Amino acid sequence: MLDKQFLQRIITLAADNAAEGRRPFGAIIVEDETQSALYRTRWQRHHS
Repeated sequence: MLDKQFLQRIITLAADNAAEGRRPFGAIIVEDETQSALYRTRWQRHHS
């Protein structure tokens, strides 16, 4: 994968989280140019 593709994947993860009512966070760990892990927050937004 190219850097641009990794960045797009992170943006997609963040957008998916936001669409599900979570915080807009997404991260991947890249090792030897392969995607090793995907991380998405599981924190729910608290509404008052």
